[in-house]
Amino acid sequence: MCFAGNLELGNVADLANLFEAGKVAQLAHASEAVSIDFGISPNPNNGQFILSYSDVQDPPSLLSVLDQSGSLVSTLNLSGTATQNVQLQNLPAGTYWIQLKTQNGKIGVKQVQMLKG
Repeated sequence: MCFAGNLELGNVADLANLFEAGKVAQLAHASEAVSIDFGISPNPNNGQFILSYSDVQDPPSLLSVLDQSGSLVSTLNLSGTATQNVQLQNLPAGTYWIQLKTQNGKIGVKQVQMLKG
């Protein structure tokens, strides 16, 4: 099966309902339990952005940056505060995936566009 476009974890359960796939719906609900949402602002940016996260009970601890091929290009240990300034100016312009991991092991991923100039 192939899908094109953006598919968010919160929408997987709705997609499963269309196919009447009970096991897929269970997987979607389990995925929601271990996923997190966070903000990146501004996006696109020049390598400097603000990371925002709202769950004070499970603060973020690690930020990983992956390039379009999925290769890890940078990691940052985070302070665990709800809003943090991130500086990645050493990376070339391009599209990257930001993976945020919390202290309890929940994970979220967002795409970010870095522009230079």
